[in-house]
Amino acid sequence: PTRALTSPGDPLVLPAVCEHGPEVDYEAELAVVIGRLAKDVPPERAWDYVLGYTCANAVSARRGQKHGGGGQWVRGKSFDSFCPLGPLLVTADEIPDPQRLAVRCVLNGEIMQQGNTADMIFSVARLISHLSRDTSLLPGTLILTGTPPGVGFVREPPVFLAPGDRVGVQIEGIGVLENPVCAASPSSAECPPPLTLFCGFQQNKAKRGARDALDGKGYSGIFGAGVELCCPLPGACCTP
Repeated sequence: PTRALTSPGDPLVLPAVCEHGPEVDYEAELAVVIGRLAKDVPPERAWDYVLGYTCANAVSARRGQKHGGGGQWVRGKSFDSFCPLGPLLVTADEIPDPQRLAVRCVLNGEIMQQGNTADMIFSVARLISHLSRDTSLLPGTLILTGTPPGVGFVREPPVFLAPGDRVGVQIEGIGVLENPVCAASPSSAECPPPLTLFCGFQQNKAKRGARDALDGKGYSGIFGAGVELCCPLPGACCTP
């Protein structure tokens, strides 16, 4: 749902329906934005259809994901504010190989996930090819590509998002996406003030200062195969 999309620095709101204890989790992911109509695309031509890349946090309410949608995951992943994107859209010419990008999730200053897109089970090209089989992917279609190990619900003890937290996604060559976490009816004590982050459209080797300096060395882990679509993507970039 389009209302799931959230800008950098805007609150990530914990749903009131999550009333049986903490369950909202983080997932750092590379997001791919389709630039032109794509249908029946072979993997070797997938790059011709990519407009660019950005950071995404595929926020998930785990009880809703497992039990709230009749076996479908979408319910637990589609609440308002559950898909933060940013801090900018980097055009495809700036990232010639999206399978060599370091990825991190940082919660309150602690690294929770770290991996590299080289470890993805399915490459970006294969995802685009598979999703476009007999299906039209419109310009602005957003594809989330899976998350590295370290999500909260599999930890011992589990780690879930709480009001007052700050959660960030860092992807090499793109930058840092960070959002404060708030309760459904936030008060000033529960919700930190929004961050002021650059959001824009990066192309032709401009605005490199927004890039994060991750080197990707020593990262390991296998990315999941989860794919989510939100089409079209309104406001893929905002005026810098």
